[in-house]
Amino acid sequence: MTAAHRIPWADLLVLQELDVQWERLREKLGLAATLMDDAHRHLADDAARARRGQAATESRLEELAEERRAVQARLPSHALEAYQQVRRAVTTPPWVVLITDRACAACATPVRHAGAVTGSLRRCAGCSRLLLLPTLSEARG
Repeated sequence: MTAAHRIPWADLLVLQELDVQWERLREKLGLAATLMDDAHRHLADDAARARRGQAATESRLEELAEERRAVQARLPSHALEAYQQVRRAVTTPPWVVLITDRACAACATPVRHAGAVTGSLRRCAGCSRLLLLPTLSEARG
């Protein structure tokens, strides 16, 4: 496999973690907005705490956005596109899983010819996640 086609699997896993954090913070902001509306006035103490944390949460979201852009820039376009397709199709993380013991680590669907995909991506037939078997040098790296 040429260097141009090698998948930086660690970057895909980092992107996945950033996306998980992003979604959790977006949920937190949504909860804060709900607590601050008039229908939830009886939750005034919770709303006050939510308001105090809102600026910090928004700041962290911007930091995550910057980190995501940096990681996305390092990924080959075909790998980023495949990741984004899985993100749209699979509602819960993980979206990228390693092949372990010739099976998908998320759903245990057997993966045929796992050795043929060393260092490349493919979709799991069982759960549609991206399957990745890093090369030995990448796994150590």
